[in-house]
Amino acid sequence: MKEIIAEINKEKKLVEEYKENIKVMEDIIQHYYHQLEEKVTVEDLRPAQSTDIIVGQIIFLDGDDGWYCSAIEEVLYPNDMYKGYYLENSGSRYGLQYSYVLKDEES
Repeated sequence: MKEIIAEINKEKKLVEEYKENIKVMEDIIQHYYHQLEEKVTVEDLRPAQSTDIIVGQIIFLDGDDGWYCSAIEEVLYPNDMYKGYYLENSGSRYGLQYSYVLKDEES
């Protein structure tokens, strides 16, 4: 029984290490998103179309304080203007209205 408990504790320690690594990786990704937000201009973007609404697609939202970008995490209704998809780490639903993609990413 002691061996099994030792294995459980060993695996729990690995899980915690993975969680720490994932957090660091997520912070790095957020850093890159912020770089995109600072560098992108309206000339770089085009309005998103329903064919752009796919998991992993980077979306730019036109906000009050400038551009916000993140990747699509889950698609519900790609044609919906207001609540068609979720962005990573957001918890909110967004739609085609006010959503943009880079012009070189043709759908």
